Amino acid sequence: MSSSCFYIRMNSSDYGLSHPFKDSHTVSNGFADFHDLSNCLFDLRLASFICPNCGSNYFVVVQYFVILELKKKKKKKKKREKKKKRKKKKKKKKKNKKKKKKKKKKSGIPMSI
Repeated sequence: MSSSCFYIRMNSSDYGLSHPFKDSHTVSNGFADFHDLSNCLFDLRLASFICPNCGSNYFVVVQYFVILELKKKKKKKKKREKKKKRKKKKKKKKKNKKKKKKKKKKSGIPMSI
């Protein structure tokens, strides 16, 4: 995906580790920094990590995790998609109104005296 590092926010009440997580793995504000996406396997709220510093394997229950760069890009795409959908709906409504007006004009019986 992207070569840059990604960040995982940890809830301190959710995990208990024999491994000294806070000392060697935390960058700032409870974010863990791992540079290889291939080293992390996510399964719902349970994450398996290989520490880049010491190479040990351990499991952590994660409150939530965010891949920052990818999330920013996805948000922009979603906004564009929503705008496109709205425009399509408006066009459909206009077409439907035009069809109804045409039908009403055609369906009327001509009254000639």
